[in-house]
Amino acid sequence: MALGNVDKTDLSIKLNESFYKLDPSEKNKVSYSIGTGLTKIFSEEFLDVPWLGHVSTFNNVVNWRGKKIPSKVILHNSNKTPKEPDLIGYDSSGNPHVLEAKGYSSGFKGNVLQHAINQVSQVSDVAGRPPKTKVACFNDLSKKPFVANIVDPIIEGNEGCSLNISFEQLIESYYKFFDSLEFREISEEVSIGSKLYRVIYLPEVDCCFGIDLELIKTSSNLHDFTLAYSNTNFEREFLKFNELYSENINFGKDGTFFARREFLLNFNYFSGSNFEGLFNVHSLSNSLFDEKNQLMHT
Repeated sequence: MALGNVDKTDLSIKLNESFYKLDPSEKNKVSYSIGTGLTKIFSEEFLDVPWLGHVSTFNNVVNWRGKKIPSKVILHNSNKTPKEPDLIGYDSSGNPHVLEAKGYSSGFKGNVLQHAINQVSQVSDVAGRPPKTKVACFNDLSKKPFVANIVDPIIEGNEGCSLNISFEQLIESYYKFFDSLEFREISEEVSIGSKLYRVIYLPEVDCCFGIDLELIKTSSNLHDFTLAYSNTNFEREFLKFNELYSENINFGKDGTFFARREFLLNFNYFSGSNFEGLFNVHSLSNSLFDEKNQLMHT
């Protein structure tokens, strides 16, 4: 959905003409997806946070202490009452981070950015620990290319709210969908180098999305997951592919990759992988894929 509505040139991204033909509700969905995606990219590149989760997906984890607290960073006016932020993340060292993502195609809105600042400012601790960063992200999609406004307010004291989401809970939640029957039925195990990935083919964009099978299997046990993650040589994959073939394949620090189908079929590193079987599995499961559209949202 996001890829179908953007154009990429060199290192910039902008909305294409097809976006402006959508009705308002469809535009909102695309803006939301792109805004969240850009925040995910920022958190991985600048904060070393491979894993983000929506606070709303966890039950009874928000504990308020007294009244809501004013932000110490006031850049614009906002009359909206702040709640807890949308996103919780952990970096590869196990430090918590909180983020709020906004994406607007109608231009920059200072009151929306300030509301995001106020929301991340409410969090005093995550699972008993102060968050390493609190980040408000306003992604202005009206610009060509996109422009992101990033603010990280500092808050002292123990007022506001506590988010009782541990590193272990977030990891288990992050990979849970990929271990589900729904995902297994529309994907195939594929060998890439020395690693096994569970991979789906997305015919709408003629690309493949894969996720490290070992990380999926160990995600319910933090000790086993940490060991498996430490044995995954992301640095090698980044050096081997991302700099030379960034137009064709990209590896994420969360154990995922996204690649053009033709590149996977032609590049020697992937020889012997069962990509033909992958495409057959997808074609047989196309109706299931349409029904499970939350996969694209994930």
